[in-house]
Amino acid sequence: ITKEGSLVVQALFRAEKVDSLTQRSFFSLSGEQISCIACHPSGSHLLCQLILKSQLWPILRQKNFYEKLDEFYTKMASDKVGC
Repeated sequence: ITKEGSLVVQALFRAEKVDSLTQRSFFSLSGEQISCIACHPSGSHLLCQLILKSQLWPILRQKNFYEKLDEFYTKMASDKVGC
């Protein structure tokens, strides 16, 4: 994860309508992949942007986003940069 790449995806998440390719790409991530993003210095900002500002967040909540992360909460909570 690069700083520049994270900024690009954050901009996509802030869009009034998130395009279908971005949605499908994020929906296909496993819990482990999401936790790796959350625990990366640049990726944690991306996940926070998703939660705080994205129109995609309500859709993710309906699609059991939290269930994907069940086994990774402790890892993310104890990580220095975990979101």
